[in-house]
Amino acid sequence: MHCQKIMNIFHEFPRINPYTMKLLPCFGGNQVKITGLDNEEEFTLMRISVLAPLLFLSLSAHAQYYKTLPKGVRAAVFRNIQTTNIDSSYNQSESLRPMAYDINLDSSSLKALDDTSIQNMFNYVRDIYPEGFDRLSAGSFSISGAAKLSVNAYALAWGITDTVSVYGALPMYKAQVNMKYKRTKKNNFSEVADLYATETGNDMAQGFGSVFANAPDLINGSTIQNLLVQNYGYKEIGDWSAEGPGDMELGIMNNFLQKDKYGAMTTIGLIAPTGREDDPDILQDVAFGDGQWDVFAEIGGGYRLRDNLFINSFARYTYQFASEKEKRVPTSQDMSISDEKGSFYEKLGNKLLMDVDVDYIHSDWFEMKAAYLYETIGKANYESDYGSANDYLAANTDSSAHNVRLTGTFTSVTPYLKQKFLLPGLVKLSYQKMIHGRNTEKVDRYEVEFRMFF
Repeated sequence: MHCQKIMNIFHEFPRINPYTMKLLPCFGGNQVKITGLDNEEEFTLMRISVLAPLLFLSLSAHAQYYKTLPKGVRAAVFRNIQTTNIDSSYNQSESLRPMAYDINLDSSSLKALDDTSIQNMFNYVRDIYPEGFDRLSAGSFSISGAAKLSVNAYALAWGITDTVSVYGALPMYKAQVNMKYKRTKKNNFSEVADLYATETGNDMAQGFGSVFANAPDLINGSTIQNLLVQNYGYKEIGDWSAEGPGDMELGIMNNFLQKDKYGAMTTIGLIAPTGREDDPDILQDVAFGDGQWDVFAEIGGGYRLRDNLFINSFARYTYQFASEKEKRVPTSQDMSISDEKGSFYEKLGNKLLMDVDVDYIHSDWFEMKAAYLYETIGKANYESDYGSANDYLAANTDSSAHNVRLTGTFTSVTPYLKQKFLLPGLVKLSYQKMIHGRNTEKVDRYEVEFRMFF
């Protein structure tokens, strides 16, 4: 390829839209109230959806957003993304919370436990001395955890004309979720026994005291597992890992305006549901795709402030088509854990992604970029035969996220044009930090990208 064409390989390669992943059952986000067999509210767990803008592939060999590949020129891109531990989330009130929750196993919640030794002991006391039963606590647990993702993203692009390029991109995910149970408070059996064992003139109270004075500590992590596995039909909660493809993106870019100091470009495309979907029987799994087709349109431009300084901006709107999915049927807005599954017609909220960045060319070999990114996702909609469950599933599904991104680029394109280097290519190092959000998990990430033109 000759010099004039290689100088046009300046466009940021199309963004792969954020992926939704469900994470741990006991973490920030929406409260989930576990109910007993008698449908009374018992104790509370947490369940979340992680909105992780993981992939942001680009094809740019320079600072101008709107440049496309020259006719006949191809580009191959490999990017590796590593997230930091995902262990906190922003809730509906935009407050950052750790992904952990304390479960207090009191006299009411114990009725939901499917354990005959525990049930027999507590049912006996409830029948003979309900006042004492109401004071009982079997202790507290803290259930916490964190997820970490590694993504290898592959992309190919081809310049059809000097102003039109097509591309395809596919991410390959590797996810690890680690959970931890911690006993934070022991039972109060001996304390309650002391209160009643010496109560003169009350045989029932004394009987209560004698039963629990030396009662064993029967509640542990396996008891919680038993509740979710036996009563609700979920698979065991614990460390989880998987790997596989995410959703594939295909698109076409058109550099419809190009002047000496400014230009503009549009991108249209679709996202195919090739990624792993959420499993309704696994509380702690991570979805690599959202299970339906999407279409998107993007428009943006750039302006040369000085010879070595550029400002760029773009906006992308993604429409998510509805699809039929199997989900757990919630019994209230706070109760997404359920023993019943059903078919739902799900329409996820549409997405708007905006970016503003400033690019500085330090030398022929090195460039720097600082960017601000904002994404918002609308509220989802559900249709099914389950009435109010549709509204319960849709609650708090709208989200927003604010990110800053710093990128350093080592490039051989200009040295190649000056015949000082053998091949045109580049290496990018990036760090992206989420600074604020709503109904989304806090995800920061490190990236390295390799790119060759041929």
